[in-house]
Amino acid sequence: MIKGRNTVLLYCLLCCMAIRAQEVPLRQLTVEDGLANSVVYRIMQDSSGYMWFCTDYGLSRYDGYEFLNFNAANALASNYVMSVEEDDDSNKWMSCFSGGISRLDVSMKISKVTLKGISGDPIHMAYTKGKVWSLSSRNELGYIDS
Repeated sequence: MIKGRNTVLLYCLLCCMAIRAQEVPLRQLTVEDGLANSVVYRIMQDSSGYMWFCTDYGLSRYDGYEFLNFNAANALASNYVMSVEEDDDSNKWMSCFSGGISRLDVSMKISKVTLKGISGDPIHMAYTKGKVWSLSSRNELGYIDS
C-alpha cells in the first residue's frame, strides 16, 4: 500500500515538473509601427482577416505587416473613431464622435452617412441582418439599411 502511494506521488511530481508555464511571444504594436494613435477604443477582425483599430486619430487597418490609416483628411466624418462594424458586403461602418457615421466600401471609398432623427454623436455600432445600428451619446438608437 505504501509502495502504491509512493508510485502515485512520484507520478504526480513528475507530471507537475513537466507542466510549466509556457512563454507566449507577444508583439506590441505602437504609433512607431504605423498605428494611427495610441488611444484605441475598439478592435475588430474582418472577414478577410484584417485587424481594424478605432483610435483618436482615425481608423487603422493592419494586415499582419503594416498599417493603412484612414482619417478626416481621407474623408472620414471625424478623426475620433469609436467603433467599426462590417456588413455582409464587406463594407465597414464607423461611428465617428463629433462627426457622424462613415462608410468604407470595398473599393476603399469613404462616404459620410446621415442617420435621421439622431441628434447625439454616434458612439457604438452593431450590424445585424442588413441593418447597421448606432447608439448615440444621448442614448438614441437608430439604424440604417445596409
